[in-house]
Amino acid sequence: MDSKKAITKYKSIDKNGDGIVTKAEAEAEGMSGPIFNKLDANKDGSISRSEFIAGLAAGYYTGGGKWE
Repeated sequence: MDSKKAITKYKSIDKNGDGIVTKAEAEAEGMSGPIFNKLDANKDGSISRSEFIAGLAAGYYTGGGKWE
């Protein structure tokens, strides 16, 4: 996924538009707790845009709503 699509996907998950993805927002999009924890690299309880993009680069999102 290119960076423009990644940012669009991130914004679609960040429902309240505050610039971070919470566990509740992620779970509402079908992301499991273990995947959320892998993406939350600094373990602050949220996923930043850079953490999200790194997770996509690592292959955690396979498209079509499937988080691996």
